[in-house]
Amino acid sequence: MSPRPENLIIGLIYVPLAALYIMPAIYLSRYATGIKRVVPARQPDDLEATLQAQKSFWKFIGIMTAVIISLYIVVVIVAVLFLTLRSRVTL
Repeated sequence: MSPRPENLIIGLIYVPLAALYIMPAIYLSRYATGIKRVVPARQPDDLEATLQAQKSFWKFIGIMTAVIISLYIVVVIVAVLFLTLRSRVTL
């Protein structure tokens, strides 16, 4: 059975989207490791580094969310313009 072109397109879209989740996973891993250190040691420096990792995670997620919402808006505008121009051409 030969691969279908639709599956290839979905795969090409999925790989970059999956790569976007590497950085948040790293930040969460740093946070989890930091929490494991902070609980028994109770050192302020460890807590500060741990909270910085959590801050980086949420900052990345916020920026990624803003970018994705912006892309959605652009896609909707392009789709409306495309459909408008297409309907004018066929009339």
